[in-house]
Amino acid sequence: MDRADGGLLNAYKGHKNSQYKIRSCLSNTDAHVISGSEDGKIYIWDLMEGKVIHEIEAHSKIVSSVAYHPTEEKMCSASVDGSVKTWTSQAASS
Repeated sequence: MDRADGGLLNAYKGHKNSQYKIRSCLSNTDAHVISGSEDGKIYIWDLMEGKVIHEIEAHSKIVSSVAYHPTEEKMCSASVDGSVKTWTSQAASS
């Protein structure tokens, strides 16, 4: 949301999200938007361009939450399949 007028700045498309609440986040540099998906993948978009730059086969079921480390190139994902995974380096950034 634009601070000045409340207008839409960008829309991030590609992930599946029709039935469940999915917690998304920004990377530690605020350069990327990261979200889980109902197809078991993690999607990473360029914040400014809104383009998917990574699509990670992450879990066997819905990825319900992602969280990025505040200072390192690491993130965690949680799924309704009962697993929590830690991701580093290329999978988490770029």
